Amino acid sequence: MPVLTVLYGPPTDGEAFSRHYEEVHVPLAKALPGAIDLHYTLAVDNVTGDIPVFAAFHASFTTREALDAALASPEGQTAQADVPNFATGGVTILIGGRPTARSANLTSPAHCECQSDLSPLCPRSAV
Repeated sequence: MPVLTVLYGPPTDGEAFSRHYEEVHVPLAKALPGAIDLHYTLAVDNVTGDIPVFAAFHASFTTREALDAALASPEGQTAQADVPNFATGGVTILIGGRPTARSANLTSPAHCECQSDLSPLCPRSAV
């Protein structure tokens, strides 16, 4: 299941960003045809601190074709056209696939299928 992820860099005015995002942009995002399981987070806390992110949005779609059609739709075009109205800190757009067994079990050492236990994200590295 493809997932559209939008990462927003720190804006010049966090309160104005949050207000516009929740009052204007979220309703536009909810109108994306075919989007399921939409959620967002404001004031994201970055663990490593090297990639500043203020907010994140995620929407799942049944197929990549449905995601592409949503972005190309009038609703998708309207949502994209709204981004410069509040995203003064830049935007990164990512499209990911469905979670795999490997990524779904990263917090369970008993079921870990990591390629390397040397990764700090691998639960076996803490054992």
